[in-house]
Amino acid sequence: MIKKSMLYPVICLTVLCAWSAANSGELKKITAVAKKPPLVLPNDTPQLDFQFDKASDMKAWLKDNGDFLLQGYIQHNHFRCGTYELGIQFGKGDGCVNVEWFAQPVYVSRQKQCNQAVLHHDGAANVPEVAGKIDQVTCAELHIRCEGVCGIAAIPSNTGFPSSGEFK
Repeated sequence: MIKKSMLYPVICLTVLCAWSAANSGELKKITAVAKKPPLVLPNDTPQLDFQFDKASDMKAWLKDNGDFLLQGYIQHNHFRCGTYELGIQFGKGDGCVNVEWFAQPVYVSRQKQCNQAVLHHDGAANVPEVAGKIDQVTCAELHIRCEGVCGIAAIPSNTGFPSSGEFK
């Protein structure tokens, strides 16, 4: 029979390991090949579009001056909370193979999610290292970073958001 004095450290270690695993960070990366918009008007700023995941409506656009917009849905798969950040980086390569990144990822959204919530994340910023190099950009890499109790899943989106041409 196991003595109580020996059982206590085993229980503490088990609880500590479970807590550590539940509160670890997570990073999900998804790449998308750059695409030119189907319709470009004569006075429009050159732009590239990126579709990362149609199910969660994760998409971005990049303008020639380095401005970008990133948006989509993130579903949290736990009742306990996690804090999610959405970021992106741009690079050149053979599509999304052998990519050389122009800069580190830029994070534009940070939200705490609990109780299996589905939240829309979006944000815009500028990457000066990409300005004037839009003709060299072939790939973007989406970063979904989570701290706390994490569980990233894709979800279908029924809501439509303005197309890239409607964001100025």
